[in-house]
Amino acid sequence: MGMFPQALDEIEQLKQLTERTYGRDETRNQTWYSVVMAEILMGLKAYPQVTKMLKAALLACRSINSMQNAVTIMDIFSRLLTSSYGTSADVEELRTMFM
Repeated sequence: MGMFPQALDEIEQLKQLTERTYGRDETRNQTWYSVVMAEILMGLKAYPQVTKMLKAALLACRSINSMQNAVTIMDIFSRLLTSSYGTSADVEELRTMFM
């Protein structure tokens, strides 16, 4: 819907609530958070932070074999590649993580 600043506020509030509920070892929850945060940050064009979130999410997805999150990560990554940040060293490092 293009309401990325509001979405960022909401996801940060949700994270504060879930930190009191879930343990830090809840890999699926943390992976979901990283994917959603990457999507929000992509909308805000905060590309270095998007890359950081995608790296964390990709590593976690591999450990839990989450195909659904992996597909979303690939979608965000493809949009990151076509952005003005697409030729950065961070994005290249992320590209090697997919290989």
